[in-house]
Amino acid sequence: TISRASARFGKAVTCIDAKSPYHRKMAAVDALAAWNRLHALAGTQFGLFTATQAGRHGIAHHDLSRRAQGGELYRAHRGVYGFSADAADMCPYADWAGRWLALRPGADIAERRTNPDCIVSHDSAASIRDLGTLPSRGLYLTGPRLVTSSSRIHAYRREFGPLGIDWELLDGFPVATAGRIIADLAGDRIDGS
Repeated sequence: TISRASARFGKAVTCIDAKSPYHRKMAAVDALAAWNRLHALAGTQFGLFTATQAGRHGIAHHDLSRRAQGGELYRAHRGVYGFSADAADMCPYADWAGRWLALRPGADIAERRTNPDCIVSHDSAASIRDLGTLPSRGLYLTGPRLVTSSSRIHAYRREFGPLGIDWELLDGFPVATAGRIIADLAGDRIDGS
């Protein structure tokens, strides 16, 4: 078809209809590729991804909501999703993972694991490490900067030492070492008895 503007100025420019079968097919291919990239990303971070990360792959918030309502995705936390087909393979701490990802939804997971802004601490870390019988009272995080707290995230503002001294990477999380856990629990007078 020739556009009216080009015909008006005497130029014969051919425009392809944006709703042509070719364009619909290419849009579907691009969308599938975006979902595949997002699925691969989720595989590197507890089986989850954030809405911010989805947006970077060209996936709109309304697409996430629509797929969550349709059962293809599930909400792990506000702004954090997982693929329903992969739910059986989720890490045992998926709720904590969702909350941890939501703290910095646009951050690179590899950077957060090598240079963490906060570490899993106190009884949450003891639970991940399977230390003792102390039941976890929620997700406990420790970091040098203020971390947003809620009824399910308990934050401590403290410095922590380097990898191998105060924390280690365990199950994808930066987790306090056993010695750091004991010091934190003793400092807060929590002994599990």
